[in-house]
Amino acid sequence: YQGYVTNEGHLNNKGTLENYEGATLFNMSTFENMAGATLKNQGNLENSHYMVNLGTLNNIAVWVNGFMTGGLMDTYGRMINVGTLTNTGKLNITQQTSSSFSLSNNHGGTITNKEILINNPGSTLLNSGTLNNEVGGKLTNNGTIHTLHGTFTNHGTLNGSGHIKGSYTDHGHTKPGNSAGVMTIEGDYFKRGGSKEIELGGEFHGGGDHALTQFDWLNVTGNVELAGALDVLLVD
Repeated sequence: YQGYVTNEGHLNNKGTLENYEGATLFNMSTFENMAGATLKNQGNLENSHYMVNLGTLNNIAVWVNGFMTGGLMDTYGRMINVGTLTNTGKLNITQQTSSSFSLSNNHGGTITNKEILINNPGSTLLNSGTLNNEVGGKLTNNGTIHTLHGTFTNHGTLNGSGHIKGSYTDHGHTKPGNSAGVMTIEGDYFKRGGSKEIELGGEFHGGGDHALTQFDWLNVTGNVELAGALDVLLVD
C-alpha cells in the first residue's frame, strides 16, 4: 500500500505500528515510541523534528533522521537496522536496558552519519554491516562500537573515550578523549590520511584510571598503520 502519513502534532505508539513497503511516515513534530511498543519500518521513515524511542524500532528499508529541516532522535530502547539509516540531524544513543546493544546494524545494513551521532557511556552500537562517518560528520563514542563482524570507516571526525572492538579505518580526524583522554581500539587501526589530534597537559597517564590521564593517547591491541598529519595541542 502506497500511503503517506504526516504527523504535525503529538503521536504516541503504545502497541505495534508497521509502515509497509511503498508507504511513508513523515514526522514534523513529536513522535514517541513508548516502552514495550514496536515500530517496524518497511517503507520510508523520515524525521524532521523530534523522535524518541523507548521501545523497539526495526528498520528494514529506508530511515532518514534529519530529513529536510533537521531532526533530533533520542533512543533509550532498542534499534535494529537491516536497511539504510542516514543521519543528517542528531542521533543520540543512551542505553537504559539490560540489552546487549542500543543500536544494532545487522549484516546487510548501512548506517551513514553526516551530522552528529553520539554513543553515550554504557551504550553499545553493534555493527555487523557497514558504518560510515562521512565528511562533515561528527561521531562521539563514549560507549562501545562493536564492529568485529562489520566495517567501520571514518571520513569525518571521531572523538571520545570509548571502545572500538574490531578494526577501524580512518581517513578523517581522530581526537581521543573529550578533553585529555584515551580511545581504546581492540583490533587494528588503519590511519590512511587526514589527521590525529593529541592534547598534552602533563606526563601522568592515569595510573590505571584513564579518566585521570593528562594527555591523549590511543590504546591499540592490534596492528597500527599511521599516515596523515599529527596535530599536537597544549591543554592550559
